[in-house]
Amino acid sequence: MRRSLLLSAALAGVLALGCGDDQHSATAPAADLSAPSLSVDRSTQNFAVAFATEQYLVVLGSTAEALAANCATGAENFDAWTVLTVTRPDGSRKVGFLGKQLHVLIWNRPADFCVESPDFQGTASQTFHDNDFDVNGHGAEASGTTTRGTVSDASGQQYHFVAVLNGTVSPISHSLEQHVEFIRLTPIGR
Repeated sequence: MRRSLLLSAALAGVLALGCGDDQHSATAPAADLSAPSLSVDRSTQNFAVAFATEQYLVVLGSTAEALAANCATGAENFDAWTVLTVTRPDGSRKVGFLGKQLHVLIWNRPADFCVESPDFQGTASQTFHDNDFDVNGHGAEASGTTTRGTVSDASGQQYHFVAVLNGTVSPISHSLEQHVEFIRLTPIGR
């Protein structure tokens, strides 16, 4: 997700919430306070996400130890994300997730992350946006994420890590089309 999308959603909420009665003329009808309004909520949530291509399996938001504990016992000890939720007057929600300095684990596929040690470990930041989180608005649903960071393999070689994912849901067929655009590891210093 580009930062401008998240910031524009937040700005829209601030601008909508910042409109006071002093901006209306003396003859304007009073606002209907029972009508639904736009609301903005910022929170922190802890979770991990996984995604894959034919070449790589990625878990973002967990250390190897926390993931092993989750696989063995269901214990959840995941990284924190900032969540911005804009609820529109029609009840649909636009959501943005921002994770900074998240733990990232990457396996060459095929792999079983509950059994095998990751091939790459490091940290990354991710932005995720979803224009209709509950898929109950009037238009097509679209979401996307961009992840950037640095990981190392067992030899200590460092890599730039970039992943881009996009998804859409048709308002007519309600079918999900999720696309992992790419997961790229580029050696540093070569």
